[in-house]
Amino acid sequence: MLNPVSNSAIPSYLLAQKSPTLSLLSLPIEIQEEIENWLDFSDQKTLFEAQTTVTHNGDSVDSPALKLHLMQKRVPPKYQQTLISSDASLQAFALNQLKILWKSGQLDQVVERLALFKLLLLLAGDSAIFGFLTDRIQQEPELKRKLLNWVERSKTEEVQPVAANALTLLVKAGVQLNGLDFSQIKVRGADLSYGVFDYTQFEGADLREVNWHRSWLRGVNLDGADLAGVEFDEKSTLETKTGIAKSLYSPDGQWLASLGRNAGIVKLWGVGGTRALAHTYIGHEGPVECLAFSPDGQWLASASWDKAVKLWSVRTGDCQAALSNFAGHVYAVAWQTSPDGATMLVTGGQDKAVSLWRVAHDSGQIGKIRLDWTSWPQGVLNAADALIENVRNLSPQNAALLRQRGAVQAHLSESHS
Repeated sequence: MLNPVSNSAIPSYLLAQKSPTLSLLSLPIEIQEEIENWLDFSDQKTLFEAQTTVTHNGDSVDSPALKLHLMQKRVPPKYQQTLISSDASLQAFALNQLKILWKSGQLDQVVERLALFKLLLLLAGDSAIFGFLTDRIQQEPELKRKLLNWVERSKTEEVQPVAANALTLLVKAGVQLNGLDFSQIKVRGADLSYGVFDYTQFEGADLREVNWHRSWLRGVNLDGADLAGVEFDEKSTLETKTGIAKSLYSPDGQWLASLGRNAGIVKLWGVGGTRALAHTYIGHEGPVECLAFSPDGQWLASASWDKAVKLWSVRTGDCQAALSNFAGHVYAVAWQTSPDGATMLVTGGQDKAVSLWRVAHDSGQIGKIRLDWTSWPQGVLNAADALIENVRNLSPQNAALLRQRGAVQAHLSESHS
């Protein structure tokens, strides 16, 4: 017989416990980023302002320095400049810090205070702040000399961050640095955008990740300089002897096809590495109206006023196939992949028909092309799956046309007259 169990032997548990206070900052970074991406700009700004509000016992505290620290810690870098540049308290704080340094004769030390200098760069659009700095540097030769001295010291001393800040500040202040000897300087990450450096020597300099956007670099000497990760924010241009009517990138971005005005010549340029002409496609007898790269980037289709579509190899530059005998100019061509994985080509033009062609290919070579469907049966000949075995007296041209339009069986009795 079982003995009864006393209630005191049964442990007791709380039915409910107070949940810990959760905050966005307690979530994993990737979840925080996902939430931020779902918010529009106004809501993002409100969220970041809430995360960077300084409080003590629930009351707001006016502490720009701590607020800046929280912004740099909690706000993603891509949002920092927008948020900081719209904060009047941080603008006033930065300008006040500069005036304190200036009155004490230590304005050159701003480049040593890395957090403050980063704030100044984020406030680069503030005319009051950079107007103050520009006036001081332009009016006080000694300040300019001290900043240049930091750049000079970087040649032999480990002062790279400060030297980069000093050179950045000189450029932002509009100081022209033409013809100077900056060989062997170390200014990694400096912002030298819009700087003027004509005929300046940068031999052997560490210029990694420097921003050269719209700088003047006439006659500079960069022999032996380290330019890894530099930013010019411009791309070299492709020079042609004729005007460009149309251009098109390949799906992988490695090739650029271009058309000249009123010409049947197509050019293919390599743009993935060295920008240079790769192939010139010649074969159309009229202006080319449209270009299209295949989804895998192996072929380029061109549609022309000569009533033909040609398929060119991107790799070899040869014409691998042609669709001709259209009833008029061909104005449009495009590629697509069918649900069954087949490569399809779509054409349209003066014949008022949209036609779908099935393109067979293997190992980079185009095989048979046959008409799969057309929007207007009377517009083009459609011989899909027509049986033409043992027909007689068929000219080679018509035999090729029938095969192109989908006829089956290759045993044709072709006349050679």
